[in-house]
Amino acid sequence: HAGIATQLVRAKANCDLLSAHGPSPCFHAAQRGNSAVVDALLSVKANFRQPRSDDGASPCLAAAQHGFADVVCRLVRAGVHVDEVCSAGLSMCARAAMDGYTVTVKWLLDAKADVNKLWARAGWSLMIFAAGGGHAKVVELLVERAPHLCAVPTTGGFTHWGQHIPRGSLPIQVAEMLGREEAFNVLASRL
Repeated sequence: HAGIATQLVRAKANCDLLSAHGPSPCFHAAQRGNSAVVDALLSVKANFRQPRSDDGASPCLAAAQHGFADVVCRLVRAGVHVDEVCSAGLSMCARAAMDGYTVTVKWLLDAKADVNKLWARAGWSLMIFAAGGGHAKVVELLVERAPHLCAVPTTGGFTHWGQHIPRGSLPIQVAEMLGREEAFNVLASRL
């Protein structure tokens, strides 16, 4: 793939064009964690801010959602805003936390991502995403970096993980409600 990208770059092809299904070459490379292709596209100033057509996710958001911290790092250093959100209002850090990508969450926090940013749709913190997903390592990281998130309740109800999460739920309650024992134990040990 890197060879093809290099040939496209040398041929001065428009690397910002959307494919028939929406995503650009930038999106495909970032979503698949292909750092060599990302580097080739960055070398010609390809547009890594261009969103995917169906959900508003940028290439960097896709990389974060799939845990490709090295690609996220490259793109943020190239100018993508660390608190960028998709059309659903989810930040890169929220996407990484919800899927348990501890290294990506750590890198984003080190890059000064807003740890207090709530998901606008349901008022969920990063801790709610991590606890609800049962990602104990992300919960541990968040407890170390932002212990106040343990006491931030949801500001709206929402159904996720096949369960309705009521308004006012704390992260420990979400972990208990969903049977996320390891995440629950991390949170309980901090009480």
